[in-house]
Amino acid sequence: MYDAALAEPPDPAGRIDRAVGLTSQPVMPPEARSWEGRREEPALTEALIQLLRSAGRQLGENGAGAGSCISRALSLLEAERLRRDCDRTPPPPMTTGGLSPWRVRRVRQHIEENLDATIKIEDLASVAKLSVRHFSLAFKQSFGVSPHAHIVRRRIEKARELMLLTDEPLAQVALACGLADQAHLSKWFRRLVGATPNAWRRQYRTEA
Repeated sequence: MYDAALAEPPDPAGRIDRAVGLTSQPVMPPEARSWEGRREEPALTEALIQLLRSAGRQLGENGAGAGSCISRALSLLEAERLRRDCDRTPPPPMTTGGLSPWRVRRVRQHIEENLDATIKIEDLASVAKLSVRHFSLAFKQSFGVSPHAHIVRRRIEKARELMLLTDEPLAQVALACGLADQAHLSKWFRRLVGATPNAWRRQYRTEA
């Protein structure tokens, strides 16, 4: 179960940022978007009028019903305000050099599905349809760390989940997280968490 990705290969420098890719939704021209908004406003206005009228009718006889109508009207208004705020929010600045969103999703999925097995950088590069060198640089641009460091971090996070939620011995936890043995788990756990697996497990399971 020893992972070649955990052998701490050379680590070229890189920084995190999120790459902005193409959207799968068709782009609506500004004039169409403004017309779309105008078509939605009468429906929203009518719904609010009906809710407030209903609240007014029930106010003297059914306070709970009136309160429910007012709450629904407020929810509609808050949702509309949020939608308008999002429409006014400028898009994030474009960045270059990182993985596109679809590559990030595919790489993350591959890592999560194979945490209990060997994960080679060549396999990740193939998933992203890039050369190993290009992938390594782009990965660090998007994730802020090397593929090796990210994989180790995810293995230790999974180990913590298993240690809290199961009674599996640490040797079995290590294997389930793609680590060679308990000593391998302890080495990385202490480096990333700052405590031994046994001490951390006792502390947090006792608190829980």
